[in-house]
Amino acid sequence: MVRAEDAGIPSKASSTNVRVRISDSNDNSPAFNDADYTFHITENQPISTSVGIVQASDIDNGTHAKLIYSIVSGENSNHFSIHPVEGTLYTAVVLDRETVKEYRIKVKASDSAAFPNDLSNITNVYITVLDQNDNNPSFSLPFYNTSVPENSPSGTSVTMVTADDRDTDANAELTYSISHSSSVEYFSIDSATGEVTVKNVFDYEAMKVINVTITAQDNGIIRLSGSVSLVIYIEDVNDNNPVIERG
Repeated sequence: MVRAEDAGIPSKASSTNVRVRISDSNDNSPAFNDADYTFHITENQPISTSVGIVQASDIDNGTHAKLIYSIVSGENSNHFSIHPVEGTLYTAVVLDRETVKEYRIKVKASDSAAFPNDLSNITNVYITVLDQNDNNPSFSLPFYNTSVPENSPSGTSVTMVTADDRDTDANAELTYSISHSSSVEYFSIDSATGEVTVKNVFDYEAMKVINVTITAQDNGIIRLSGSVSLVIYIEDVNDNNPVIERG
């Protein structure tokens, strides 16, 4: 209420109610609900798969509190997009863990005040790409060959084969086996190390070459495998006496 009074004798006065409306000034920057954000997503998901939501608020009013989200920086940040109003992050490409395992991108929340009075804030978003068993084991060589003397006792080391899997954890844990049925009789393989050893004694005079097929299989839920050929040449040992034929 405002009252006005003159200085006369007697004085006269009048009063009225005054309503004051306070207009908002854009004096508060947007604030994210969390200091930073961490999300996980499995590789090979289709484009536009939701990754997570970042959210901010602004205690101003009207357009000063209406927020717009955008991705502003980060290596390979173009692998993602963001809904400008909701703050939902989506994949923009099919992610491959074997190419990029982790992302760190910066997301900005800006109010809708006219430039240059607009205010903004930035948060870090960490995205970890989880493995999917999408790589077959592969051997270090396209094929192997070696030799071993005949009559070698059981347990004699013949060779070592090695394979690798670009996946991780159980999807990269390999188990070796001999899958060629005819060679299982003569050789065995350490399922963990890939070392091939003699299983039973063999005779050069009976066979000179043995073909072995070796398989490496991962331990994923859906197991993938790769195979390689191993050719083993049997070396002759002077284990037979001359025989004199009588005419």
